[in-house]
Amino acid sequence: LHNINNGELSPRQLAMWQQLQSQEHGAKCQLLLTRIDECQPNELTQITARIQQQVGDIPMVLVSSQRYLAGLHQAQPKLTERSGIPSLHHQLSVWQSQFAMLRAKQYQALLTILHSGLVQQASLVQQALTEQQQHLREQQQTLISRLQTLRSRLAACEA
Repeated sequence: LHNINNGELSPRQLAMWQQLQSQEHGAKCQLLLTRIDECQPNELTQITARIQQQVGDIPMVLVSSQRYLAGLHQAQPKLTERSGIPSLHHQLSVWQSQFAMLRAKQYQALLTILHSGLVQQASLVQQALTEQQQHLREQQQTLISRLQTLRSRLAACEA
């Protein structure tokens, strides 16, 4: 978001823009330039060209809230359209649906990871339980064997 009356991006703004671009979804960003109605057409062209040089091949959206409101109040759809606000609204709707789909994919990926982890944990617990049961059966067999030996000795002593 940049007020076109400020001209090109400041070094601080440009650094922030470059940092944003370096992030995972930064390549999908667009630059929103506001107050386009306050510039002369040739000045607007020069400023947008300088900004385009700064940010590279990044889509820029040019909007004028004053033009939009005037178009609404005067019932002039062409003026409203020239404000850039309807296009921006449409783009935001598209992004909203894309964001929802992205979130759903991320959610599914996390569920898959969690499910896989739970299955692995359940397998490890089952394996440990099986080993414990085997160990207990072995101890039980040893105990039964010792008891049988003791009974045999007792029976021999009584006889």
